[in-house]
Amino acid sequence: MTDPWRLRESLCGARRLSGSQRQAFLDGLNAIDKDIVHAKDDKAISRGIDTCGMVKDHPKDPVKQAEQTNKRWTSPSHPDGHGLTKAARILAVTHTIICPTY
Repeated sequence: MTDPWRLRESLCGARRLSGSQRQAFLDGLNAIDKDIVHAKDDKAISRGIDTCGMVKDHPKDPVKQAEQTNKRWTSPSHPDGHGLTKAARILAVTHTIICPTY
């Protein structure tokens, strides 16, 4: 059986987060806007890992990265995303904590 984390690491470049990294990621997102995580920690972690995969696929296109992040990071209060400014901040937190090599 294939380890799902190893598969995600190879596809998205994201590594398994320690407890402190996980908390730092969630704290970073909540510092931007608590509605980004909206009490769905596991979903936020999953979105962060997926965001790393998108960054890996479009490393030299910050506009596309921000647009895709805005589309990916939605919530009931923001069904169309949180806007490009917050998307850029979400990208920065994700890049710093989950996939710093991209």
